[in-house]
Parts: sequence; C-alpha cells; structure tokens
Amino acid sequence: MENAHFNNQQADGPTRDALAVGAEAPKWAAFGWYAQEVDGNDLDALVAGTLKQQRLTRLAPRQATPAQLRDLFQQSLRYW
Repeated sequence: MENAHFNNQQADGPTRDALAVGAEAPKWAAFGWYAQEVDGNDLDALVAGTLKQQRLTRLAPRQATPAQLRDLFQQSLRYW
C-alpha cells in the first residue's frame, strides 16, 4: 500500500479518490471474511491476533503455539 501513496497519484487520479483509506477490517467483514486489526509493530499483538484467528476460524492447517508464532514472526523480521 505504501507504493500507492508514493507520488499521490493512481491511474484513475489522486490516491484519495482511487483508494479508500480508512478502517479495513469492516470492509473485509462485509464480504464475509474474518477480519481484525492488529498493530503490526507489536509482536505480542501479532501473536495474540494470530491465536485469536486460529480459535475463531480454524483455518490454520495446524495450531501454532504462542512460542512458535513468536519465533516465526521474529524470523520473518530478519528479511525486512
């Protein structure tokens, strides 16, 4: 999403007109998706949000433990 705001222009005009900026979770929920907003800079919030998603949706192929999620998120930070 950041690249879309780089020069404030989209093919259809200004970014503010082409892309709705605001709360994303309600938009996805309106289409029947499970959605929640989580602070992506807070490791504890990411772990808690993922655990909540696993409990509510049961979409994960196997349920990860908090320690496994913490390790996964910390490893992925090395690539950013």
